Amino acid sequence: CTLSETKQEPKTKYTGDSVLLSCSCEDPNTKPEDFRWTHVESNETEVSNETSRYKDRVDTFHTTTPSNLSLLIYNLTEEDQGTYRCTMNNKTSTNTSLIVKGCVLTEHDNTKISYLGKSVILPCSCKDPQTKPKHFEWKRTAVNQLIVSDTDQINGRFQIIRDSPHNLSLRISDLTETDGGLYVCSVNGKQSTHVNLTVT
Repeated sequence: CTLSETKQEPKTKYTGDSVLLSCSCEDPNTKPEDFRWTHVESNETEVSNETSRYKDRVDTFHTTTPSNLSLLIYNLTEEDQGTYRCTMNNKTSTNTSLIVKGCVLTEHDNTKISYLGKSVILPCSCKDPQTKPKHFEWKRTAVNQLIVSDTDQINGRFQIIRDSPHNLSLRISDLTETDGGLYVCSVNGKQSTHVNLTVT
């Protein structure tokens, strides 16, 4: 098998998306014996369902079309970003660059004032509306209390407004005096935004 020398343009995707990385033999009748995909930046980690990092997230097509060595990766994470290498018989290879865009939080006004018994929305959202953050949570810092998260989006009077995947804003109903204080919205355990709520 001689690998097709098609120039691979960098691919840009969002977290949660799927991506098809192309690799094929020039001669469609060839049946390559030995090929593999690796992720260059993580010490040439093999990309397959046998690898814990990619388990149940990849598909290949060579069993039905032997000359097609392309790779499909599902449910992308930011860690999947980098260079992917398709190598044939440990000799020839072709590289594809993948960019995975995650959630970057929008800067909002960090102070909210509301009234007893009313409702209030504490803003938190990703700048790019196409992003789909996998993990997020709201906490109250004074009592270090987890209020809602991606796994538990409603908690009594507290509810995430998921009218679109990038909107993580928090609605609090029937406000009480004790609801006042500092709230933190965190995404993927890496970045966060703060909102100070005053109830009068």
